[in-house]
Amino acid sequence: MQGSAAPEPYARFKATRVFGSLDGLRAASILAVIWSHSASGSFRDITLLQQGSYGVTLFFTISGFLISTLLLRERAKYGRISLRDFYIRRTLRIWPLYYAVLGLYTVLVLVMERGTSRGAAFMHNLPSYATYTSNLFVSLTDQAVIFYFAWSLAAEEQFYLVWPLVMRLLRPPGPLVFILGLLALTGVSLSGYGGAQLSYPHLAFKVLDRSVGPISTGVLLAILLDSPASFGVLWRVLGRPWSSVAAAAWLLFTLAFPKWLEPWDTPASWLGLFLLVGSCVVQERHWLAPVLRFKPVALVGVLSYGMYLMHMLSMNAVKIVLKRLGAETPIAEFGLSVPFTVLAAWISYRYYEGYFLRLKKKFSRVPMGEPAPSAPGETPAASAGGVGADQVQTDPAAPPAVGG
Repeated sequence: MQGSAAPEPYARFKATRVFGSLDGLRAASILAVIWSHSASGSFRDITLLQQGSYGVTLFFTISGFLISTLLLRERAKYGRISLRDFYIRRTLRIWPLYYAVLGLYTVLVLVMERGTSRGAAFMHNLPSYATYTSNLFVSLTDQAVIFYFAWSLAAEEQFYLVWPLVMRLLRPPGPLVFILGLLALTGVSLSGYGGAQLSYPHLAFKVLDRSVGPISTGVLLAILLDSPASFGVLWRVLGRPWSSVAAAAWLLFTLAFPKWLEPWDTPASWLGLFLLVGSCVVQERHWLAPVLRFKPVALVGVLSYGMYLMHMLSMNAVKIVLKRLGAETPIAEFGLSVPFTVLAAWISYRYYEGYFLRLKKKFSRVPMGEPAPSAPGETPAASAGGVGADQVQTDPAAPPAVGG
């Protein structure tokens, strides 16, 4: 690093194996999603409380950052990216639970929704769910569609499929140019001009809509922080202890008052994501760290992938119980759904997903920060990753990571 760059902070960043604050951000994301699907309807006059689905957007940015950082570090260390190992790791992380939950939904639909329009729609959509293409072929205009939340997981899988190939084929600065082009194209599309030209049902528009911008924002952050020169520039903005609080405040402002920022509200929120995730990874000591790294909060982040897949099942079970008790309110639904979802996700993580997570080590030249519990009663480490996005570890000897 030269000149005004930050050699010591950069060295610490490059040596960081687990970004401890990201699990806290994931916890906030999954809680926001559950809120969006349960209690947000009681606060229709408060814009910020209607933005729970933005938790998925934050998931996307975290995923874009972590996956890209992992690939960049693998290429720096070994000279190339192993596509085989990457795809196997992603498969072991994502597929076992996804297909188990999809199978459970299929059984429940056959038993409880036989002969109904909802059941027929689910069976019609099942091929899209099974092939991670529901974001392209399943309408999201009606949230009564069973398993509709799989759209975000489909978007993630498409990212996992394409981006490592781009990273492998393009040498620097190729990936940077590619991702800046995607961001520009997405911005044009969402501005209305692109949508008017393509029409919303067009597949090209659907690919750009909702997920490409936030994922690309995370990728851009990873590329810029990986370079000593651009890291030095960003350090001046993101490296202050208060930077994370300021970034969170800006992001919340963009969500609470989007009309004040039109037509720049979407890019403004992407900037908030960039600043928030960036300020939480360039250093471990920042003002939000005590909250984000608080063990119960971090544990929710570790379990967030399972929570995302199972939160609707938990919510429906809670609704039945509350209805029988005569206490069915949105706030009660949210308050009870969270612990039930955490419990279901922990059981899955400990007794089912853990087996596949341990297998990932065999295909990790740059091991990820996701230790799987190995003894009865052992709980997941608070610093591990979740929601299908790997934490980064650069030491091969180190212990072994969405949308509504």
